[in-house]
Amino acid sequence: MAWVAAAAFSHWVLDLIVHTPDLPLYDDSAKVGFGLWRNVALSFPLELIILLTGAWLYARAATFAGARGRGIYWGFVALLAVAQVYGNFGPPPSSPENMGMTALLFYVLLAALAGVVERVAVRM
Repeated sequence: MAWVAAAAFSHWVLDLIVHTPDLPLYDDSAKVGFGLWRNVALSFPLELIILLTGAWLYARAATFAGARGRGIYWGFVALLAVAQVYGNFGPPPSSPENMGMTALLFYVLLAALAGVVERVAVRM
């Protein structure tokens, strides 16, 4: 349970750095955010560095089922990197509803592909 709390808190801290002031501190009254997302030249490389560092750490802690397993894993990481590129440089969503549906579809696909990666990885 402590790991879940630590992960949630660390996510909030990272969100604080990148979000515009939309993160509520208490009861939706005071909102904070440093707005790094406003500067794509800084935020995009930082997000890729975090993604690739996490992928490298995971790959070091896992044993994959052969070359095919490693290929599936690194293909998954490449898909995440492409999603970052599209999110930063792709066209803006046509509507908030379209953005919500696209995000929901992507999160479901991401979870399914993460499940595939877990099947080909055996952690030590």
